[in-house]
Amino acid sequence: MENLKAPSTSQMITPPEVAPRLAQPSPQVMTGRLPPLGMRFPVVGSALMFGVALAVSVLSGIDFLPFFIIVACVLGAHVTGNALLRRGLWPNVVNPILRVINLTAYTMAILLSDGLSSPLIPLYVEDILSASLRHGRRGAWKGWGLVTAALLGVALGTWPLSGAEINRLIVYDAVMAIVAMIAGELGQQRLEIHTSLAQQMTENARLYVELQERTQHLNAAYDELQELDCQKTALVQSVSHELRTPLLFIRGYIELMLEGSLGQLTDLQREKLKVVAGKTELLVDLVRDIVSLQRGQPPPDEMIELSLTELTRQAVSGAEALAREQGIRLCLDLPDDALVVRGNARRLTEIFDNLLSNATKFSPDGGVITLSACRMDGVAQVAVADEGIGIPPAEHERIFERFYQVDSTITRRFEGTGLGLAIVKQIVEGHGGQVWVHSPTLPNASGSTFYFTIPLADAKSASCRTSSCKPSA
Repeated sequence: MENLKAPSTSQMITPPEVAPRLAQPSPQVMTGRLPPLGMRFPVVGSALMFGVALAVSVLSGIDFLPFFIIVACVLGAHVTGNALLRRGLWPNVVNPILRVINLTAYTMAILLSDGLSSPLIPLYVEDILSASLRHGRRGAWKGWGLVTAALLGVALGTWPLSGAEINRLIVYDAVMAIVAMIAGELGQQRLEIHTSLAQQMTENARLYVELQERTQHLNAAYDELQELDCQKTALVQSVSHELRTPLLFIRGYIELMLEGSLGQLTDLQREKLKVVAGKTELLVDLVRDIVSLQRGQPPPDEMIELSLTELTRQAVSGAEALAREQGIRLCLDLPDDALVVRGNARRLTEIFDNLLSNATKFSPDGGVITLSACRMDGVAQVAVADEGIGIPPAEHERIFERFYQVDSTITRRFEGTGLGLAIVKQIVEGHGGQVWVHSPTLPNASGSTFYFTIPLADAKSASCRTSSCKPSA
């Protein structure tokens, strides 16, 4: 049997309500016990054999009543023994008793019907077959030994024997030996199959119990993780709320001091306050990004049909002032199509704000940032391309992780929270779309293009055309 490899933890952590329901094995499977293959044979076989004996007794003119008593006693014993065996009670005692009852009944029936000349002697075959089914080769030969003893008992009961009866005894015993040989081999094969099946069922039962225990542990771990996640969310929301208000006061007073509303400042004081203002702004941005990450997917009632084309224009208009300060030119390449999608305008605007903020941050002075949008295969695809420092291919997946930045040098040169792209990814996927980045790998190549898609509200399809950038108005 092949070894089963347990699934990894990441594969097995599943909410309890969607965890697969496993079929409960039967008690026989759980204990690895199978009923003996020959359990029903003594009852059925004995009924058939003694039915034949009764028929023979009637046809032979032998007294019917003794046969009837023998059959009734044997069948009663076998029904009782079979019930005990089904419950697994004393099999090592019940089986030998049933065999002794069988042989005794056969011998009595034979003695009542012409001894060694009786047509009922072949009934001994039933005991050999029963023993071979239960114990294979060993049982068959043991059954043959007992049958031989029973035949000798018949011979002694009808002593003295004639020469013909002695020859018949020898022939009967030889035939029984051949039957034992054949039945023993067949029974051994069935016994081996039966044993193998029992072992497999035992192993399956063990694996089932182990899987159930793993499932229970993982469901408990999942519940604990859910509880911790809820606690984390509550803590972050509480801390963010508590930080936001004092930070806004700090920023407000710093702005008043820099404007001179609270008195004149020396050049050194103004320079240091600008540093404090920059760090304060960074903290405000961090709190805002953390709150944005905790918002999650907008409720369905906040998702409306809107024009992604118009939303793109508005986003560019909002970013023009910052771009102009850094000498960066914004270009638009939008279709005449409105690109109607179903989404939350405020959350979609956050996507543009973060992508444009990154593009502006990493673009050189005099650079160009291009925004394009088009309809493609049932989705609206938006691209934000810059001429910045580029992103190594090995980092394309990791940059969408929370608080991840490409390297420490970039972290020092371009301050940021490291949450912007994580927010973009969360919002895009919450709207049923995808986000990815492409950055040239050729020598001296630069720039990155971030793409994201949002499913269209209609099902029309088209292909994106080649970009034809026009400066934003």
